[in-house]
Amino acid sequence: MHMTADYLSESYNFRDPLIYEQVVLSLEKIFSVHHQELTKITWFAQKIQEGFQRIDTFIRQANQNVCPLCKDVCCIRKHGHYTYEDLVYLSALGLRAPHLIVGGNDRDPCPYLLETGCSIERSRRPSHCNWYFCDSLLDYIEPQSTYREFDDSLRDVAELWIGMVEEFRKFSAPLSVQCNHAKTDRCHCRQAECRQIDPF
Repeated sequence: MHMTADYLSESYNFRDPLIYEQVVLSLEKIFSVHHQELTKITWFAQKIQEGFQRIDTFIRQANQNVCPLCKDVCCIRKHGHYTYEDLVYLSALGLRAPHLIVGGNDRDPCPYLLETGCSIERSRRPSHCNWYFCDSLLDYIEPQSTYREFDDSLRDVAELWIGMVEEFRKFSAPLSVQCNHAKTDRCHCRQAECRQIDPF
């Protein structure tokens, strides 16, 4: 399996369990084999995780005050899918994304949503879940005295996310090139232009 531009696209959501699992395993292998080369990406991911943990209390408190009053559920199945960037982030941390729950309608409530809120820790959720704020939630949080601090922290996380993605794109660009030295996916030539998603 080769890295493709589709997987690096922000809009690519993994809905096929087989492809999802293959990509997760491939990324785990990449971060295991190329650990030293990927230390900057790992650093970005750790800082992103810390940033999400910093803002969690503020958002959770707002969710508890706003979400129970909403008539429509914002957290729907359509938005609960991981992107390739999300899987890169989790792999850099040595974490596994939750098992992919398939089926259902895109407008159904997210399968990870419980009565008490999301069952996934904030720093491990699909990025859609962390970047989206409905109007009701924004109306509630913007007047809060700590909103500016929260907004600055969220901007910092967004900048770190962009940095992580750019670094991984630089590293992975050669991975998308088909190797001309072998007819299999298991090339041993180790030339930079021949590196593949399965580097053995």
